[in-house]
Amino acid sequence: SMAPKAKQSERKSPAEFFAEQKTIAGFDNPGKSLYTTMRELLENGLDSAESLGVLPELDVRIVEVANEEYERMVGLDSRGRVNEALYRDHESDEARRKREDKEKKELDKARKKGGEEEVQKQREKMAKAAKKAKQRAQRSFFTVVVRDNGEGMPH
Repeated sequence: SMAPKAKQSERKSPAEFFAEQKTIAGFDNPGKSLYTTMRELLENGLDSAESLGVLPELDVRIVEVANEEYERMVGLDSRGRVNEALYRDHESDEARRKREDKEKKELDKARKKGGEEEVQKQREKMAKAAKKAKQRAQRSFFTVVVRDNGEGMPH
């Protein structure tokens, strides 16, 4: 029988590791990401005050930043979209045709079921679904600032 191959270890930078292991790091969804960030910053402030032997004074600010403001902050506001298909809010021609065909069938079904009143209810339902889909495509951004009365930890 052949001897088993030795496992070869792979070296990765911390950034590569955490990008692949978002769950372990606490960054696998936006809510957990904000929580993990806040917890880490607050723990740092508490540890800093403790190292100085003083009561902690923490000032916490969390501000939601609109998508347009975020793009301005990171320098993306001056650039146009070169390829629309790369963005979450882009609907391909084929996806739009499928959605429109499905909506037409749903409206025809509603018309047969209960006339124009039923069609109006169906249109309202479709409008709500479209709004939810658009909201899912939008990402939330936050600025987080934590100030403390510590002087940092010696490293």
